[in-house]
Amino acid sequence: MPRADEQGAAEATDDAEGTVVDEVLLQVGKKATDAGLGSTAPLTEEGYQQVAALVSNHEMKAFAHRVLNSEARYVGNAGELTGAIHFYSGRRDVQDLATLKEELRKAWWTKAGEGRTAPLSEQGYQAVVKTKSSANMRAFMRRILNAGKKAASDETAFDAVAPLYDGEVSVQSFDRLQHELLSAAWAEPLDDEQE
Repeated sequence: MPRADEQGAAEATDDAEGTVVDEVLLQVGKKATDAGLGSTAPLTEEGYQQVAALVSNHEMKAFAHRVLNSEARYVGNAGELTGAIHFYSGRRDVQDLATLKEELRKAWWTKAGEGRTAPLSEQGYQAVVKTKSSANMRAFMRRILNAGKKAASDETAFDAVAPLYDGEVSVQSFDRLQHELLSAAWAEPLDDEQE
């Protein structure tokens, strides 16, 4: 039978271990509820800061992929993204959404998506439709407007056209898309400075 002082020491050790186990379970639970925030946080400054507060490269990479996706871009070299993300995830530093976007846009390892590169033709339109990406369709539509020396003066109206052509609601034709965009009331001629 253990002596009283040995039994007290054993109970103290059990209490300490129990506290440590409780703390670990609490942290694991917290991480579990935070998991996925990089995939769900709004693509706003507030969303960026929420993800950065997790101090998780994994979550910030998911957020960065979504930022790129929203601009019809993608990562061409995952290792380079991993290296850069430390300076946004809180592991080494925290920046802001504008700085993250700027770096992602300029990085040699990010690539332009189909909507930014497909030829302005029926073949190009069909290639963009195959992506099933409204971001790629919007990028393609902006290029059609730019080629017609026009720009969208109403972003809400502009965005409403994409689902009618990107396969979300229907698929149509390049000629029809081009005609609808260039004849829209909100498609205003570019100024000489904007060209």
